[in-house]
Amino acid sequence: HCLKINKNKQKKVLLAGPTDSGKSSFCSQLLNHAVKNGQTPMFIDLDVGQGNISIPGTIGALKADQQYCIVSHPYYSKNCKNLEEQHESLQPITIYFGHSRPSATPDCLDLLDCQMKSLAKLVQSQCDHDPSGEN
Repeated sequence: HCLKINKNKQKKVLLAGPTDSGKSSFCSQLLNHAVKNGQTPMFIDLDVGQGNISIPGTIGALKADQQYCIVSHPYYSKNCKNLEEQHESLQPITIYFGHSRPSATPDCLDLLDCQMKSLAKLVQSQCDHDPSGEN
């Protein structure tokens, strides 16, 4: 997850933790805080089991130009629009992995590694070609 703090310095936040520990809720709040402060953060979802940006079994990235709800929770979603409601206006980058667990088969970790590298290139390309300079 990365937040552009100013035009010269980009901040990146990596969030990891156990299942159901509030990572998605925290990311939703962090993204929306950045948007409220005029930033355009990029949310990168590598959790193939949850599917915050698309369906489970995918990885993806989303440039947040307005407030979004990454999680469905009344407290977190009162001031933002649900991703499903905004689907038509969103332009997420998604890559289909095909499994809800990274270790589903012996070759899955290699495939996921390859797909994460592809996603990184796509995100970097999008950032490099952003006319606003706010990536």
